[in-house]
Amino acid sequence: ALVSSLWKNFTRSELAYKEMCKRSYLNQSKRKALHVAHFGGSYRSMIENRCRVKAGCGVYVLKCTKIKKIQRDMWTEIPFGAICESTYYRYLNF
Repeated sequence: ALVSSLWKNFTRSELAYKEMCKRSYLNQSKRKALHVAHFGGSYRSMIENRCRVKAGCGVYVLKCTKIKKIQRDMWTEIPFGAICESTYYRYLNF
């Protein structure tokens, strides 16, 4: 999952890949550890294969609102004239 196929020939230095991994993954990690051993000990392999959140792209937010009908029975304590509104959000990052 490289940004571009041109990056394969950009550099072969592990030090450059280490700095890219630090920028990408340490902000997203709770324990602030990279765990390079899971990717064969190579930072290049980590940047190519590990999933990451891409910041600075775009986000689409959809707000959905539903108004539910209140069921009236002898145990209902909701006053007349009140409405039950349910709101939830869907997020799409691109």
